[in-house]
Order: sequence, then C-alpha cells, then structure tokens
Amino acid sequence: MGEMLEAIKEIGKKGAIKKYKQDKKEIDGWLFLFVLGLFLISLVYLYYIVTYSIFYIIFFIFQLYVIYLMYKRKKLFKEMAVISLWVFPLYLLSITPWIEYFNAVGYSSLFFLVIWTYYLFVSKRVKNTFIEK
Repeated sequence: MGEMLEAIKEIGKKGAIKKYKQDKKEIDGWLFLFVLGLFLISLVYLYYIVTYSIFYIIFFIFQLYVIYLMYKRKKLFKEMAVISLWVFPLYLLSITPWIEYFNAVGYSSLFFLVIWTYYLFVSKRVKNTFIEK
C-alpha cells in the first residue's frame, strides 16, 4: 500500500505530469484534427480524379505520400504537409480569376492555411511525434 501511495505522489508532482504530456508521441488534440483533414482532402482529390481531370492524380498520390509520412512518424511530414496544404489552393488560384477565388470562402481558407502552417512548425506535440528520419 505504501508503494502505491509513493507512486501516486510521484505522478502528482507537477513536473512528472507536464513531462509526460510533452513526451507523448500520439496523434491527439489539434494534431488529430489536422490528420483528419488530410484524409478528407484525399477523398476530395479522389472525387476530382473521377469527375474532372487526370491532373488531380498527382495531387492524390502526393496526399497519399503525406499520409504515409504521418503514419511512419517521419520528420519530413511537417514540410510535406505544409506543401500539401498550399498546393490545391494555389492551383485553384492559378486557374481561377483572383476576384472569383478571393470571396469570403477564399479568405477564410487562407486564414486556416496560415493557422495550420503555424501550428505544424510551432507545436510541441508535432515536434515530439514526428521524430523518425
């Protein structure tokens, strides 16, 4: 019983809990939302492949590569995920007149792209999760 109380006291120390949370290598929290978005973007690319153009095959294959990097916890994931985030909007911008693209939806998309890019490069969870070379 005494050993159990000592273990509970050790866990209860501020530094032990904080260190545990920082050392987690799971895909949790905001990172989970980002990863869910990667899968949804892949489905969108698959839809475009079927309905519009074969050019979207390149986007889809790249998206699968980013998901592979995420699954293997590779360091390269951050950079490739940012490229994955920005490729499709930039492609749309190149084929669509600026005025049509930058309506309310375009501005909100740009806002979220900037937020997710910042998160990927600043988050401790991302730094601790994607460590494999």
